[in-house]
Amino acid sequence: MLGKALGARIVPERSLVGASLPAITETTNQDLVADTEGGIAAHAKAAGSSFDRAFACVGTTAMKTGCLSLEGSMKFKQFAALPFRMRDRDVEILLITTRKKGRWIVPKGWPIKRCTPHETAATEAYEEAGVRGSVDPRHIGRFQKRRLKKKQSVVCEVTIYPLAVESQHANWPEKHQRSRAWFTPRRAAKLVKKPGLRRAIRDFEERQ
Repeated sequence: MLGKALGARIVPERSLVGASLPAITETTNQDLVADTEGGIAAHAKAAGSSFDRAFACVGTTAMKTGCLSLEGSMKFKQFAALPFRMRDRDVEILLITTRKKGRWIVPKGWPIKRCTPHETAATEAYEEAGVRGSVDPRHIGRFQKRRLKKKQSVVCEVTIYPLAVESQHANWPEKHQRSRAWFTPRRAAKLVKKPGLRRAIRDFEERQ
């Protein structure tokens, strides 16, 4: 199972792996996170766990930055979530489509100030896919892609964190920009384009 395979506990403390996940619930616009600086600060101050802090860090464009130097060149980084749920004893993977080309991908985004990488991944899972759950702080893989940043094409390394879905929302920030769907790991691996992401999905299935 996931906890044993990764050697780390899920955030928050209670593990969702090895037990049936709570029923997926539908919510309304009232559950949308307020994308304002004051709302973020207030929520972050009140948050008492890593999981809560993840959703205090709403991923606005203005807050997202980050790059690292690798062998003399600039290499940008993003963080992604691999949303999954257990149905009986079978695992399912949630994929979303990209905005422009409609390709299947996982929720991801630029680093968010005051958020850890896995908290950022959890925030993106809500904003782009409308799901919330427990995210593991240890990554399960990486893949690379090219992105436009300040009108320049840059190489971006994306680190993937598994997220056990607890709730699925009927409305979310990017609902009208993307589609989402649940797939078996084998089907999900065939649908995604990036080899690193495909490999991470297959490795994750083998650990279940």
